[in-house]
Amino acid sequence: MLKKGFDRYSTFGLREEWLIDYLIYGEDWIKSESNLGPIQRKAVINWLLDANLLSSKDLSQDLLEIYFLNPDFTFFVLWINLYYGSPIVNFFCDFIQFNVKVTKKEVLNLVLENGNLGRKSAMNSVSALFNLFRHSRLRKLVSIEMKGNYVRHIIRKTVNVESYMVGYSLYKLAEYLETSRISFEELYDKGCPGGPYKLFGISKKNLINHLKILEELKIISNFNEDFVELKELESKNILKFYLKSLKNHEKIKLRKYETEIKEKLIKNMYKRPSAILRNKTEFKNLFKNSTNRDVNLILLDFKNITLIEKQLQNFKFNNQNINIVLFLSINKEDVILLNDKAKKLFNYKNLVSIVPCEHFKEFELFLNNKTRGFTLKNEEYHEKADQIVSLWIIDMLHSGFFWHINGESGYCNKLLHISKMINNDFSRRIFPLGPENITNIRKNRNLWKNGNYPKISEIFLLSENLNEFKSKTKKGIISYLSYLLRDSNGNWIVDDDLRFMENIYHPVKTMIEVAVERVSKRGAINEKDLIFLAKPPYGLKGDMIGHAIVSFILRTLKGYLLINGKVVSDDELKKFKKKIIDAWDSS
Repeated sequence: MLKKGFDRYSTFGLREEWLIDYLIYGEDWIKSESNLGPIQRKAVINWLLDANLLSSKDLSQDLLEIYFLNPDFTFFVLWINLYYGSPIVNFFCDFIQFNVKVTKKEVLNLVLENGNLGRKSAMNSVSALFNLFRHSRLRKLVSIEMKGNYVRHIIRKTVNVESYMVGYSLYKLAEYLETSRISFEELYDKGCPGGPYKLFGISKKNLINHLKILEELKIISNFNEDFVELKELESKNILKFYLKSLKNHEKIKLRKYETEIKEKLIKNMYKRPSAILRNKTEFKNLFKNSTNRDVNLILLDFKNITLIEKQLQNFKFNNQNINIVLFLSINKEDVILLNDKAKKLFNYKNLVSIVPCEHFKEFELFLNNKTRGFTLKNEEYHEKADQIVSLWIIDMLHSGFFWHINGESGYCNKLLHISKMINNDFSRRIFPLGPENITNIRKNRNLWKNGNYPKISEIFLLSENLNEFKSKTKKGIISYLSYLLRDSNGNWIVDDDLRFMENIYHPVKTMIEVAVERVSKRGAINEKDLIFLAKPPYGLKGDMIGHAIVSFILRTLKGYLLINGKVVSDDELKKFKKKIIDAWDSS
């Protein structure tokens, strides 16, 4: 019987970027740096609690390293933990069969049939589960058919996971049952509380193959046709064994003909470290996980300033984003050389140059594994080469880096925290009069998503007075937008008629004063007159913030907007606002 407490996540799944941010920053991210709304924050805390991550820093550290070596493995560990902590995940594994198509409504009805729950609570939990699949690597456990943004149905798939994952699931089951011996009959019984079949659909034949490997690795004591006998280990030990196996790479001595192939690889494919990291999505995502603005990242390793500038000429700069060039090196000496070159990019205003201190120490081992993989046509060596690159990434993330922007330079002791620095420091250096300088605006990432926001526009454009404005901005996400007209202490910077008070400094007031000054000199206005607001030092765009500010600007400039000699109507103002936003986004 499903009981109270089933609805723990509203409708939010645990998104991949949220999990990684937590693994990097820990509880500080939840408390102050998450950029989540209050309902999202509560949902994330419950997901992390149910996955046993809030109570185990050691587990979080291991999962972060594993993520850069094998991201799917991290999320499958999460799935196992959630089975024992999350009511909806537990229900899904217990009641939804493999390879059977089910709609969201059918899952909802199953929940309602098997528990004393209200419809809203049940619906929230099912929506959260479906969003967990959609927005994380756990999507690999299901096939999802979408219709627009709506999930039509899902099919739960069997997944043949790695042997270490089978071992982890067995030890988690053993901890739950408080035993070290588990029978095959129990593992494949419908009522089994976990295990590799219940969670991943692993057949008995495949399980036996995994158990042979686990026995060779000395992770289990033994097994026979009836029982699996485990050792006196904890489940977390299995993760440490797995992590150690990923970091252990033997040296390879190439044969003469292989050396020639290696030289061709260096010449044509792997001469530069930027090419090696080009497809490392998890690494590149780290630069934007916690940022409100989009981040454009280019990887460079040229030591010649002319080649660097030539490459940058092909880089698509965006005035509303954070543009970053990351310099990578194979040799220790190159770090110093590249840092010197990065300082000299004076012609590229608002470009952030970052030079990690960690070079690719195992470049030769990487090349030798790639070479052996090509000569023997053996994918295992390519996988080892990829793991060596991932180990370089881990070392790089835990090392320091130099940064340069607009003639200023500095040093930070962990590249792992780069996303936080981009959001809280570099962004404000590039946009000193932008919305990121308003603390409460910076706190909610949802405000920064581009879209069409007619309700927000009406509030900032058409509110008659401050009381009306207050009444319309006191709840939900719109309450954050009220800080566009308030100071850091929460005091209003406008009077009862929504006019700015004198002797007040505020980024929005500055934007409006500059806009009024520019337009008043011309005596008229068109959408191109406000394009300057899309560029540094302001950086407005078509998100909630941009819609709110441009609406308030138009309210102030209303007397300058004339059509056929007449002051424009409110409907015409709304259309004009759209033209301005479109001009910003296409500039």
